[in-house]
Amino acid sequence: MDFFKINDSWPLTIIVWGLVVALLVLVIKKWNLISTFIREVRTELLKATWPWDPKEKAFGAKYKELIDSTIVVIIAMLMLAAFVSIFDFAMMGVSRFLF
Repeated sequence: MDFFKINDSWPLTIIVWGLVVALLVLVIKKWNLISTFIREVRTELLKATWPWDPKEKAFGAKYKELIDSTIVVIIAMLMLAAFVSIFDFAMMGVSRFLF
């Protein structure tokens, strides 16, 4: 029985194994929803355009599309980070003024 014991503590062991069993029961009860979600994700991924073609030997226009898309994502992230930072500093100033 000591094989299942966690950190030589029976209360901790009971809590952890109880959570494991509860998670398994939840997964079994929601399996229909989980499998539907996985099936839908797979369907959407098949619809996606990928920036490479496994049959293509050299880098072509798709590689340029990958680089361009990556640059767009990086610029969007920097703009979002700037917006959040400015908003955070503004709210910090407002809260200092009020309090």
